[in-house]
Amino acid sequence: MHLILCSTIDPKKHTTEVTYGRAEFLYMVVVRGLHVDMASFIYQFVYAEALKIDAQISLPYGVLLTQFLHNLMVPEGADELRALPLGSINKTTLSKSMAQTRRVLGAARVARARREDPGQGSSQGLEGQRSWVASMMTELTEQMRAVMQPTDEMVGNISSRLSALELKVVSMDTELKKQVSEVQLALKSVATNAELVALTEWVVLLEEHMSVVRAVLHLSVD
Repeated sequence: MHLILCSTIDPKKHTTEVTYGRAEFLYMVVVRGLHVDMASFIYQFVYAEALKIDAQISLPYGVLLTQFLHNLMVPEGADELRALPLGSINKTTLSKSMAQTRRVLGAARVARARREDPGQGSSQGLEGQRSWVASMMTELTEQMRAVMQPTDEMVGNISSRLSALELKVVSMDTELKKQVSEVQLALKSVATNAELVALTEWVVLLEEHMSVVRAVLHLSVD
């Protein structure tokens, strides 16, 4: 591994079995024991491979990197500048051919024209994303309305029943008050002790029942 990492050794003898990138990764993980962010490592690896591909056939790598960034929740803005793909470089001469240079320059002119025209380029993709988000929100709203509508109807029915029950209990409380008043008037005209005891027990029961009703409905004593 030390020989592979040495820059004085001919790279051609050490790039077939273990590349420099793999050796660097093994060195960081095994030798130095560093924590490697695999998502960033994969992105950088794919990005490096994409730079080696010709501009005309680098679409699969671009799509892969775009999907990778979307999965990582990285936003893509309309004003975001995109780096031009580098053409394939001769590993021996470290130079490009004239045809490759012309293709790169042509791509640069197209990218410059798109940046100058705000109606073209990435703004179209942004509008597509906005319309997709709007349709998803509309669908989600309809689904939530379909789920919540039966619940709202049930709650409204229960509320109306509780209101009717409250009115009925209030009327019962008023009737009980009338009965208590009648009993109290009857107590004043009672002559025998037996009748007085019976009427007293009746009044006590009525008072207990009324206190329970008031406690349930939170009514005042008046």
